[in-house]
Amino acid sequence: MAGGCDGVMDAVLELSDDGAELLALDGDLSAAAVAAALELIADHNDEEGRGGDVVRRLLAADGLLAPGGVRLRDPGTGAVIPPSCCFGLESWREWAALARREEPAWLGHGPVPVLEFGRRLVRISDGRAVVTLRVDRVPDLLYEVQTQLIGFLARVEEWGGSRLAQVLDREFHVTRGA
Repeated sequence: MAGGCDGVMDAVLELSDDGAELLALDGDLSAAAVAAALELIADHNDEEGRGGDVVRRLLAADGLLAPGGVRLRDPGTGAVIPPSCCFGLESWREWAALARREEPAWLGHGPVPVLEFGRRLVRISDGRAVVTLRVDRVPDLLYEVQTQLIGFLARVEEWGGSRLAQVLDREFHVTRGA
């Protein structure tokens, strides 16, 4: 398998319907960015429409989903593979299957990433970009995603309180697996 193998994984939210604008979720977000992220998640889950108190809407939601998920990047080549449609932030732990040299059960659609396993590497392509990861580094990469999400939850707690942070932790399987 040709190409670099220094891929990175990031936890992101999709800010645009086409996935072109992504917001990296971590502990460095400003209060305004946290508010925007939470409003986006609330709007995505609110069947009654947009508006109203974001914290109340998120606490009342049943089974939160978040547009976004894990973005794959190769800093060396600049290649970026955004999350696939319908494989949201709530599914980020599914990428652990790569460490077992397996495809996750579901990778979304539009476009579905294609995985090709070599001896020590996995090549991931979405038809526009290719990112190669060392299979043995996948657990470390997912730990970094989890660390980013824990930082995001700390900012959520500052912005909306501990109950909201606990709900997002549970719904997005941040500190405990699904």
